[in-house]
Amino acid sequence: MAGKGAGADDIMPAGKLKPLLMLSKREPVNCAIALAKDKSGLILLDKKAKPRALSALMKKKAGAAGVDLDTGTLRFGRAEVDTDVDPGLVTFTLNKQAPASMRPKMLEHLKKAGFARCEFGVDEAIEAEPEEAEAGEGEPAAPAVAAPAADAAHNDLAALVKRIPGVIGADPFRKDELLGLANAANAASKSGDAAKAHGTAEALRQALESAPAPGAAPAAAGPSGAALQTIAKTRQAWLSARAKVESELEKLLAGMNAAYQGHGFSADLEKVFHAKIEPMLSTLDKTLADKLDEVTKNTDAATHSKLVQEAQGIIQKYESYLQGEPMIKKLDANPFVPVAVEKTLVATLAALNKAMSTVAAH
Repeated sequence: MAGKGAGADDIMPAGKLKPLLMLSKREPVNCAIALAKDKSGLILLDKKAKPRALSALMKKKAGAAGVDLDTGTLRFGRAEVDTDVDPGLVTFTLNKQAPASMRPKMLEHLKKAGFARCEFGVDEAIEAEPEEAEAGEGEPAAPAVAAPAADAAHNDLAALVKRIPGVIGADPFRKDELLGLANAANAASKSGDAAKAHGTAEALRQALESAPAPGAAPAAAGPSGAALQTIAKTRQAWLSARAKVESELEKLLAGMNAAYQGHGFSADLEKVFHAKIEPMLSTLDKTLADKLDEVTKNTDAATHSKLVQEAQGIIQKYESYLQGEPMIKKLDANPFVPVAVEKTLVATLAALNKAMSTVAAH
């Protein structure tokens, strides 16, 4: 029987999260996440166990620990920290959209491991990956019980699914077609309809083989999958930085209100504060995020290159503003509440500039 207070640490202690996540850019780490019925965030990571297998392992661990799992929130996929862009941001790429309530609860657990932010993305190809009998966290794999023909079909589909991200990276417009075939083949395999599973898998194989060969001129002309991924991460890093700054400013205003409570000019204080802050937020706006979104949606080589240069120009405009706006330094030096507005923005923009320079060079 589980002890009193069973929760997130019984699934995976915060101390075990950090070493896996800090190496995740070099050694990808799979994950399963969920909420407990008490709304605490649960995270399970492993470098070897497949994402779908990890979700099953989380259920097993929750049952053993006496954690009341909300199975409707269970998601699986991959977790990554890009230490070059933002070492404080954990990005989860999941099999399907996570409930809005999950992010703050995951963050509560991640903060114990030293991470300041987390974001969710969706890659439907993960949902199509067949579950493979691999062990997680040192637990032995279950013995194989499937018939040889079923094993062969399972392995064949798994190999085909692994090729999907590369084709989508070169031609994003084929995403719906390929994922539809993969999901249909996986569903047929699970239902035991071997003939349908084989036929759909064969259709997936032909669709994959009809894609341009790696290195062929059409594929090489557009941005690579790696470049598009970097751009997406850069966009998310900027949105996260802005969200953090807005949170810091709200904290500062609350501190100022507390300091002057009872002095009778609270309304005037907020009015003056917002008058000073709004020009800064209007300048350091979401234009960069919108531009980067435009970059990821355009795969024409010439247009892509032009848009990347425009994004770099926006970053440089933000940096110039930071250097010339004295209000930024005053915010960090305020006597009311410790904030790190300048530090956050300067560090983030430097990382984004570096990331976009890498994209532009390729």
